[in-house]
Amino acid sequence: MSDDDVTALAAAYVEGELDPISRSHLAELVQRDPHQAAQLGEQLRTHLLLHALLRRDAGKEAVRRARLIPGSFTTARVQRVVDSARSLRPPRPRAGSRRVRWWLAAGALASALAALLVVLALPLAAPLPLVSADAGVRIVRAAGEAPLNGPLRANDTVITGANQRAELTYASEGTRIALEPSTQVQALAGGGKRFRLDHGTVAVRAAPQPSGAPLVLHTAQAQAQVLGTAFTLSSDAFLTWLTVEHGSVRLSQPEGQELLVGSGQRALAAGGLTLIPRDRGCGLLGTYFRTNHLSEPALVRLDPVIDFDWMCEEPAAGIAHPFSVRWSGFIEARFAETYRFYLPSDDGVRLWIDDRLVFDNWGIQSFIDNERRYGVFTFADDRLRVPLRLEYFEQFSLAAVRLSWASPNQAREVVPASALYPVKP
Repeated sequence: MSDDDVTALAAAYVEGELDPISRSHLAELVQRDPHQAAQLGEQLRTHLLLHALLRRDAGKEAVRRARLIPGSFTTARVQRVVDSARSLRPPRPRAGSRRVRWWLAAGALASALAALLVVLALPLAAPLPLVSADAGVRIVRAAGEAPLNGPLRANDTVITGANQRAELTYASEGTRIALEPSTQVQALAGGGKRFRLDHGTVAVRAAPQPSGAPLVLHTAQAQAQVLGTAFTLSSDAFLTWLTVEHGSVRLSQPEGQELLVGSGQRALAAGGLTLIPRDRGCGLLGTYFRTNHLSEPALVRLDPVIDFDWMCEEPAAGIAHPFSVRWSGFIEARFAETYRFYLPSDDGVRLWIDDRLVFDNWGIQSFIDNERRYGVFTFADDRLRVPLRLEYFEQFSLAAVRLSWASPNQAREVVPASALYPVKP
């Protein structure tokens, strides 16, 4: 907010011309930003005292000497403040002496300052969502378990079991947050509609949100700022999936990366942010483990292709040899015919397509691109896109793996990202 905006807001407040919505936004502003609150308070004091002083026909120099405006202000800025204060409607005193008029002015000043103190001192009354939940859903509160089917307070945590659901509703605006089974959500303190999705899935139907206080959901990877939309958000320790049905959601990360996800679009937060294309693939999800037997997951990321030659290097920061990886998603063929899948690796690798094991070379070995070792899978006209799972482990110093394919109408090549589709685990 610019200095001129603050000046105008202060003048409107003193005049009593703020509508209820603007007064609500003013209360949110002073609660959310202490600097803006102090600046606004100083502007209000300046306007009220200037008004009283200017009623005595004092000029700008007298105003400066009274130290009502900082000496660092430029001449133009001083003039704007003085003009704004002079434009305030004067009090309407009863007929009488100058002393009566000054008592009335002083009373108006005291009343306005007292009103400001009330605005600044009272906590922002953030709306409280109402909880409706299946039997067995837990609401954890600092003082212990909270009752179901009541208002949710700041720092309360809602936990749904494997076959339980819950819903948070803001009745005044119609916004609903549905918690799917096996989900944990905490209401965050600090005012406004802010939640942390620890794990699980929520389906949100949000009314249009004020730009200054939108609904915000935090996950371990990202932050979803809701402007008024319908979407689904899923998260665990490694991934956040966002699917927008209509409207738009601003997805961001602390590092500064940001995506605006619109109607019909999906986005993935796994390391960075990726907008998932609607009409083509973009890679597979790779879960990287700290052991060589697919245990102790360390990270999940989107890998566009499986064509790695790490040699002695770490596959990702903090993951040393030995390690293992599981890639998952869908693969889509161009032709309804039999494909050969080649998987040279150092060390072990195995591949499932449509839940069928088509290649198994799970042992310690060197990377040799052998034309005579391959697995086969036949794609049908009605099943060109099918599930895929690829597992790999590295035991000793060198690490490499490649996934390529070939068919009667497809020259041998590394399976491209456009044929690989990540899916929510």
